Amino acid sequence: KVTPIPLRNRPNILLAVASDWSWPHAGAYGNRVIKTPAFDSVAEGGVLFANAFVATPDYGPSRLSILTGRYPWAMKDGRNCEGETVSTFPELLAKEGYFTGCQGEGWSIDGEGYADRKLAGDRYTNFPKFLDARPAHTPFCYCLSADNTRRPYEAGAGEAAGIDPSKIRVPGFLPADDAVRSDMADYFDAIQRFDSTLQSALRSLAKAGQLN
Repeated sequence: KVTPIPLRNRPNILLAVASDWSWPHAGAYGNRVIKTPAFDSVAEGGVLFANAFVATPDYGPSRLSILTGRYPWAMKDGRNCEGETVSTFPELLAKEGYFTGCQGEGWSIDGEGYADRKLAGDRYTNFPKFLDARPAHTPFCYCLSADNTRRPYEAGAGEAAGIDPSKIRVPGFLPADDAVRSDMADYFDAIQRFDSTLQSALRSLAKAGQLN
């Protein structure tokens, strides 16, 4: 007979997902132009994958695959981010007493088609507000996602943030001209801003004594 783990002793979950953030654009992967201290710290203290695959090259269905553990074709209408889909793990955790919430896109841009369900929990503007709302001694699951890592990027934001386009290594399938380098710098800036959001969440966990 398996003895259930008491609710107050169950692990907390912070799931951070950024749309269209591609390998190897992070300091932990050896990129010396982009600054991702939060991602790098998580990688250093955990497991860093050198090979991984998404279920589909589309942000909404891909996130739903993460939340359901299923391929897009097995998610009913969920493969199109609308209509009916199978249960997500945050929904199942909520039934077991977890406090659940999400930030940013969650599973799709606006959650259209799931008005009667909370696939990733209630929406919050930031992680500290979620932690403040969390009942004492209650395990939590928070899905931290962002849409600022995918297009459109703010033109010139990368250079304005101090990123030098001339130092960016352009993939061989793209022309290494000024336009591409500037666009990649803007993309790097978007990643760095998401990393700052993740850093803020980690600091909130540390302040609450929940980082471990």
